[in-house]
Amino acid sequence: MGNVYKAIQRPLNRVVAVKVLNSLGTSRPDYRNRFFLEASLCARLSHPNIVRIYDFGTDRDTTYYIAMEYLEGETLKARIDREGALLTTLAIELLSQVCSALADSVALEGCWLAFATAARCSSPPP
Repeated sequence: MGNVYKAIQRPLNRVVAVKVLNSLGTSRPDYRNRFFLEASLCARLSHPNIVRIYDFGTDRDTTYYIAMEYLEGETLKARIDREGALLTTLAIELLSQVCSALADSVALEGCWLAFATAARCSSPPP
């Protein structure tokens, strides 16, 4: 659906991750709507295991973006590729963090259904 880039938010000089909708997505209204649904729902969440959304929008109706908190480190996939299967205790800890974040998101009215529709809004555990 899009690519994520590391950037500097001006004039705050804050390092951010910027998710940009790819060209296929910008040409399809359903992708654009889902992209903005993801941004607006995630912006309402505040939880240690969910990245913070700083801004979202479009640049002259051609570039759709979400600016969010940048997290330093590797992805869970990269770690598993590097080290192999996770130890059971670590897997349980990570799943506990995911469940905690999901529980908070469910507290927002209709958020769970919207997440299921949007099919994303996740971040790797810290």
